[in-house]
Amino acid sequence: MIVTPIAGKWIDRFGYRLASTAATATGCLGILLTLWLTLWLVIIGLAIFATGIFICQSAATSYVGVAAGYARSSAAGLYLTFYYIGGSVGAIVPGLFWSAGGWPACVALVVFVQLLTVGLILAFWSK
Repeated sequence: MIVTPIAGKWIDRFGYRLASTAATATGCLGILLTLWLTLWLVIIGLAIFATGIFICQSAATSYVGVAAGYARSSAAGLYLTFYYIGGSVGAIVPGLFWSAGGWPACVALVVFVQLLTVGLILAFWSK
């Protein structure tokens, strides 16, 4: 409710690629803070992580319309399909990592996925 309207202004000012990359880096910083065993650092880390994710989500959602051109409704449908597939996979895979290595393994998975996301953004999103 607070971050998304501000994110729109950042995206307009800095562009989709830079805003998404910065937001993803922010998310990585936040999730890494959750590795400390101090409750207030974990809470701050989760807030920073969520902020980064919300900004990246805003950029991705609005970039779909820009990238699609004339096929916006088809692109939006595909985006939502893959969004929910990713959410489903994201609900299962961390459990496997938790079983293998607890919270640090889950954090490693999240950071890996975030870095993969930045790589895809830089490779495929136009400047």
